[in-house]
Amino acid sequence: MRKLAALLKKEILQSMKNKVNRAIIVVPPLIQVILFSYAANLDLTRIDFTVLDHDRTLSSRELAAEFTGSGIFRETRLADSESAIADLISLRKIRMALVIPQNFERDMKSGRGVAVQILLDGRNSSSAGVALGYAQNVIAAYNLRSRGISAPVSLQTRAWYNENFNMRWFLVPALLAIVALLDVMMLTSLSIAREREEGTFDQLLVAPYSPFQILLSKALANIMIGVFQLTMAFLIAVFWFKVPFRGSYVLLIMISLIFLASATGSGILISVFCRNLQQAMLGTFIVAVPFVTLSGFTAPVENMPDIFQHLTLVNPVRFAIAALQELFLENAGFERMLYPAGMMGAIAVITFGTALYSLKKQIRG
Repeated sequence: MRKLAALLKKEILQSMKNKVNRAIIVVPPLIQVILFSYAANLDLTRIDFTVLDHDRTLSSRELAAEFTGSGIFRETRLADSESAIADLISLRKIRMALVIPQNFERDMKSGRGVAVQILLDGRNSSSAGVALGYAQNVIAAYNLRSRGISAPVSLQTRAWYNENFNMRWFLVPALLAIVALLDVMMLTSLSIAREREEGTFDQLLVAPYSPFQILLSKALANIMIGVFQLTMAFLIAVFWFKVPFRGSYVLLIMISLIFLASATGSGILISVFCRNLQQAMLGTFIVAVPFVTLSGFTAPVENMPDIFQHLTLVNPVRFAIAALQELFLENAGFERMLYPAGMMGAIAVITFGTALYSLKKQIRG
């Protein structure tokens, strides 16, 4: 234990020995969590649109007013023809256009069916689908008011765990895991590679330390750094972005430590096979990008092909995101945490054990 403590002290001092290293540990997680939380927001709260009114009557102006009065649609451009609408959409000046045909008011009053046209920018299918849903709701509300018809059946909806459909409540807990993975894996993978370039790793090998103690000290040092970074990110999530935390702090600490162990294990495994910093950085990039892609952050795991769903079983980020979201929003209990904790623990043991075996094999020959 004294040898391990000495190695751990050496790793911490090496990480904190200059201002640049200290800044790298503190500043990037803060910037990443804040920047990603604002930028990676899938909520559509403002839709720039235009109205092409061929009828120019009271009814057509009332319909246009329904859109602008909804608080979501904002009429920012004027269009006098379909070609002008095409230009505005092509230049990304608007997301949607409302085209009201001639004789709109006459057909409305006569009871005949009348159709208005919604033109959408389909280059972003997700935003287009959301905008279309909002437009359909506005038109449905206009129909009820203009015809004086009360619907015989009313639909009431209620969302569990995220009552206001706040996308940031879903994104921020996931970002905690992603940011921790990127930083901790990068720091860990660079540790051995840097020492090999500087020649200090060979000195460690001839010192009275076993390979197990060397790797464990590096893992523990980076886990401690990861705990500090996750704590900062957690405080930003709760106090800055107002994401509710409804779970147990004990379970949060347990999940965080196990996830950080799996991330450092992956980083150490990468570092053992790398001879210089460039190889370590490239190896981290090659591993981290699939981890994030197959984590369920950008697309649900259930929607992936079967082969990729099986690949996610070796991805610690998948289980960390699921566990953090359940702890933040659902107040999940100990039983719900057993599966993700067990899978991440298995990944940590396998990666660290493989790295230790490979290092011993390299030393022998």
